[in-house]
Amino acid sequence: MEPIPPNITFSPAIPLPSPFVPATRIKELRQYLSDEKHHSIQLAGQQVNFAAGQQANIAAAIKAYEEGVIDGSARTYFVNGKIVSKGEAYKGYGHVWIE
Repeated sequence: MEPIPPNITFSPAIPLPSPFVPATRIKELRQYLSDEKHHSIQLAGQQVNFAAGQQANIAAAIKAYEEGVIDGSARTYFVNGKIVSKGEAYKGYGHVWIE
């Protein structure tokens, strides 16, 4: 058996995900709030503004990241700008945002 050459590097069959960086996610979320192209979609020939109901949730997610309340390691549910449990999120009290 020949020795393994020293220039071979590890290359997994499944690429390892990039580490989560809260600052990058905060930047993306701020872009969702400020960029008009993220605010509406064309649905059945009509322009539908889906961001209107999510703005409070996105702002709450940004604040939670900035204050260190969440770090992206676990799912966090937002409804009406507040962090709620998974069960509360799906009771139909408002728009749900998951981080």
